[in-house]
Amino acid sequence: MGKPYDVPNYSRHLHDFCEKHRGPILRKEGEPRRVRFRFVDPMMQPFVIIHDYSIGMLTNDLLSSTLHEPG
Repeated sequence: MGKPYDVPNYSRHLHDFCEKHRGPILRKEGEPRRVRFRFVDPMMQPFVIIHDYSIGMLTNDLLSSTLHEPG
């Protein structure tokens, strides 16, 4: 999209990926207002990384900075 977005801007999409009509690709874990999203299938994470890297959406710099963030 060309600009940074915070979680509230795309949280509806994350919740949609937990529903049957969109997958479910993700599952919710944790308490309300402290929910974390995890892939249902652990192989989806490397698939998404490889896919986004192959289409140029993910760069080495972005991938490196994301992997070294706490949490």
